[in-house]
Amino acid sequence: MRGEPYTPCNISPYRYPATVDPQPQEGAFLVSAAGSAYRIEHAHELPTNLETMERRYKLRCTRWPLAEVPDDAMRFDIVWDKRG
Repeated sequence: MRGEPYTPCNISPYRYPATVDPQPQEGAFLVSAAGSAYRIEHAHELPTNLETMERRYKLRCTRWPLAEVPDDAMRFDIVWDKRG
């Protein structure tokens, strides 16, 4: 994890297929393949991209140790886009 655990961070825009339920919500966790985890504190939905049918979110999160994510927690995989 690059940042210190339990520190706030913003993830924007987080894209998610509009046809998939459930959608990201407060209390759920984003988990990356690299072993990072983020607890969603607030999710603000942005307008849906009608061309790709992706919902976009501006998320306020807290960095979370992956080992401390509860087994029964709602989890969403996150894949970072390459920076251009």
